[in-house]
Amino acid sequence: MIRYSFFSFLSGLLFALGLSVSGMTEPGKVIGFLNITRSWDPSLFFLMGGAVITYFILFRLIHKLSLIHISEPTRPY
Repeated sequence: MIRYSFFSFLSGLLFALGLSVSGMTEPGKVIGFLNITRSWDPSLFFLMGGAVITYFILFRLIHKLSLIHISEPTRPY
């Protein structure tokens, strides 16, 4: 239970750090991304693309090295 909570906290902290470093905590930057009719700011798109690429590479690497057993049921605690 404590280990699961620790890794959940660590994941959230890493996510928050990534958002703050990239400047996505500024409302103007997010509104600039959502406003596609005027001056569109594609920086959030590149941030999401980088996250998806990183996830894809790491998922394939972990799956290839058989570090996780997908067939075994996992428990959240």
